[in-house]
Amino acid sequence: MTMFAAQDEWDWLVDHFLLPFLVTLAILLLVGGCIKVVRPRIARAWADSTLRRRFLAVSKAKMCFLIAVLGNLLVVLMCSPLLRVPPGSGVKPVALPALMLVTNVGTFALCGKVAKQAERSDGSLVLQVIVLVLCFTPFVGGVVLMNAIAVVRNLTFG
Repeated sequence: MTMFAAQDEWDWLVDHFLLPFLVTLAILLLVGGCIKVVRPRIARAWADSTLRRRFLAVSKAKMCFLIAVLGNLLVVLMCSPLLRVPPGSGVKPVALPALMLVTNVGTFALCGKVAKQAERSDGSLVLQVIVLVLCFTPFVGGVVLMNAIAVVRNLTFG
């Protein structure tokens, strides 16, 4: 290896790793400083807002239902690109099941956080049972939907 080849490698490392890292770090520090200054004002405005009172007036069951429906809708949207794959093709949806699992865990965690809020009313028992079912369906329902699309479109995984 010549001295020039080592210099080219060093330039490449600086251009592709060090400079982007430093720029990103500077931007994050700038954003963090802005948030530190603005956060108390936003907290005071949120504490006195009518939007907060309206948000907290929604029952636990309704809020969890909304979260669960949005989680399931996100999984359906993640599966929709499979509809554009030409029939008979082979696809490798490597990250799709992992994203479905993350969505499922996030949906369940958000519903658990809402359920622990004491200032909200409990809401309908029927809606609570529906929410309990919907919180567990993003992963299982997403895998079923992904495989159903594959069967209908004659796709193969692998």
